[in-house]
Amino acid sequence: MNSRPVADLLVTLAEPTRLRIVNCLSAAPLFVSDLSSILDVPEPTVSGHMDVLAALGVVRPYEVVPYTLYTLATHPGTRD
Repeated sequence: MNSRPVADLLVTLAEPTRLRIVNCLSAAPLFVSDLSSILDVPEPTVSGHMDVLAALGVVRPYEVVPYTLYTLATHPGTRD
């Protein structure tokens, strides 16, 4: 097993806002606007963090046109 993906995951989650996002998503799927309101962080900032989390497979996006609903991935690092 390669330890690099685990290290990347831990470094990504060490960022406080990303950890707070994951905590919120552990309760329910949310839109960026929901997370922005809950965390009191601008939507563009939340979107940037969501891109990073999605790239590592921590969250899964679901298109609900014209929005995107995010949920935690079943297994971090996997892309279904």
